Amino acid sequence: ADASQDLKIGTTDTVDDEDYRLKLSVTQFHFVPAEKAVIDFEAVLKNSRGKIISVNRYSAEQPIASQEVGEAVIALQNALSEAVALLAKDLKAAL
Repeated sequence: ADASQDLKIGTTDTVDDEDYRLKLSVTQFHFVPAEKAVIDFEAVLKNSRGKIISVNRYSAEQPIASQEVGEAVIALQNALSEAVALLAKDLKAAL
């Protein structure tokens, strides 16, 4: 199942009328015990007029050494952190 979330980006003066909008469409967020955790999503950044500033896909995998669910959760967290760090770098460059 797909999920998406919109993020409004602006200052306290403009948050009601955002400067930018970031839409994330998650296509994968799962793990395989004793194998890997995977996150994959597309990020679309638009300005306040609706013009697309950037469109990128982000994906990351982290290994899981055991069958433990706790280790899988940590691997998912690490994969998400890796993908979001790449997104943040691209956002900084775009803005």
